[in-house]
Amino acid sequence: MGSSLPSEVVSSEALLKDTPVPVSFFKVATGIHNRRFCGPEPGNATDGLELAVSAAENCLRVSRYEASDIDVVICCSVVRAHKDRLLFEPVTAAIVADAIGAPTALCFDVANACAGMANGLLLLRALIRSGRAKVGMVVSGEQFSLISRTAANEVTGLRDAQMASLTPGDAGMALVVDGLGGPADRVEDVELVTAAGHADLCAGLPSERGPGLAMYASPAQLVDERLRTWPEFYRDHLRERKESFHDQGFTHVIQHQVGTSVVARMNTALRDVFEVNELPPSINTVRDYGNTASTALFLTLHKGLVDGDITPDSKVLLGVFASGMVFGFVSLTLAGVRV
Repeated sequence: MGSSLPSEVVSSEALLKDTPVPVSFFKVATGIHNRRFCGPEPGNATDGLELAVSAAENCLRVSRYEASDIDVVICCSVVRAHKDRLLFEPVTAAIVADAIGAPTALCFDVANACAGMANGLLLLRALIRSGRAKVGMVVSGEQFSLISRTAANEVTGLRDAQMASLTPGDAGMALVVDGLGGPADRVEDVELVTAAGHADLCAGLPSERGPGLAMYASPAQLVDERLRTWPEFYRDHLRERKESFHDQGFTHVIQHQVGTSVVARMNTALRDVFEVNELPPSINTVRDYGNTASTALFLTLHKGLVDGDITPDSKVLLGVFASGMVFGFVSLTLAGVRV
């Protein structure tokens, strides 16, 4: 695993200083104190594509594999930004593959909002299991600050549909995965489901008020639907396999990093559905990084491993949540992971 963060740290005070949003309220509601933003400053990452390439290079530095060993590159960025433009062709994955020295790899992009890297991992796992690939990379470079800057200029109050756009930060993340892991070192399970009836609860599009990208969302409804649906979805999945939550042996739980209060509510809902007294420890990075979109779960996992909060003998449950509305989970054992 490899990550990449911009060097510019933007505090909630700085972001909100010219908005009608009270900083004290925002911090209590989201738990977000800082986030990282791309920018033109010397030494800072300039855009999302640069973050993706940097994360991929950092990942290969700790991997047992060389770039020439990579059979497939899947890029999962929500905002495919490069030099103030949005990229559609060539696919971002091909640009990353060329930059790291994997020009013969199969390349494609996956767009699935904040579930992107989980979706990329699901597809890579299927390619490896089918024999179509031996080694692959899932990568993302998120420049979500584009919508944050728009929101900071346009938000009119606490009920504004761009309020949730004040929570993101920028980050890059990359994973190299092969098919050689044993029981203590593998992607055990990945499942995603889309509840498209709720797709209108969050949408990214050109701003309705001025230049720039914007995201319009109904965060309370999104969270309520996830609280109602996701824990039961995971419970039903385990019931089909005649397994319990206790049987999984999780040592840590990581929820999508939308805000500390939402993470706490999701963990409470999970605990209540499975009727357990206590969940394994929850790892969070949202206080310092904000919501880094498709990279958030794996950035949090990576930081937990680097900091020693998660040990290599751990088993981790990742709770996937994205607009669309998409929810699901990733189950990982980590004995051989390199960070």
